[in-house]
Amino acid sequence: MHTYRFDPIDRFANLFGALALAVTDEQLRRMQASADLGPSALGALVTLGEYPGESLGGLSRILGLTHSATVRLADDLERRGLVQREGKADRRSVGLLLTEQGIALRSAAMRARAEVLEGAVSVLEDDERGALERGMARLLQNFATSRAVADHICRLCDEEACGRNNCPVERRAVEIDGP
Repeated sequence: MHTYRFDPIDRFANLFGALALAVTDEQLRRMQASADLGPSALGALVTLGEYPGESLGGLSRILGLTHSATVRLADDLERRGLVQREGKADRRSVGLLLTEQGIALRSAAMRARAEVLEGAVSVLEDDERGALERGMARLLQNFATSRAVADHICRLCDEEACGRNNCPVERRAVEIDGP
């Protein structure tokens, strides 16, 4: 049997990839455990907390789901008592709002996420944190190739942590697509 060997990437890139997966896996695991929701539902709660009244179309774009999958997700969240629909004349432009129960679950999930992320970086010295922060900002700007991509990148973010004017992803999206 022959084993295919590809050209290995450098150690730094390899470690970065492993770290990205480890952080992603742990934050999703802890967020899901805190709210008993899957990744798309968590993304919906986080998004609707930042953007109350977001339409199904907007939520679909941010979460990277088809419209029909987003409708099913909204139906499920509504059945669970986590969101309510904001009635508008055109049914296609219905907005979604978090209920009190949805706000509470979102808060629990965001606390779980913060614990994971703060715990992960707590081992770094101040100078290491500063260098990593600058590097991460540059990397994130590179990934933010459009408004849609930027919104998808930040679907689980605590937007108050960066502030909209200081978020590298938001700044890049504005450069590309305008405010």
